[in-house]
Amino acid sequence: LIISKNISTQKRKLIKSNQNKNSDIANIWINLKDESQLQKLNDKQIILFAKEFIKIENHFKFPCDIEWAMENEKLYITQSRPITTLSG
Repeated sequence: LIISKNISTQKRKLIKSNQNKNSDIANIWINLKDESQLQKLNDKQIILFAKEFIKIENHFKFPCDIEWAMENEKLYITQSRPITTLSG
């Protein structure tokens, strides 16, 4: 169940470059125009990803700052670390 959403404006996105396989440039920034204010994940993805993030926090037994990426609709966890700025 999603209680609320905050959709922020995103000016650009980082994508994998497939243009030149011999180039040192593996990723490129793309400026967003029409899609800059659109919701990036659909509700089904939000719920699915949240369940995965909860599994990570339950495993470590503390709140986590979780970095992730998505390619071809597949979620990749790139890093997880404890949140150290919470008080109380």
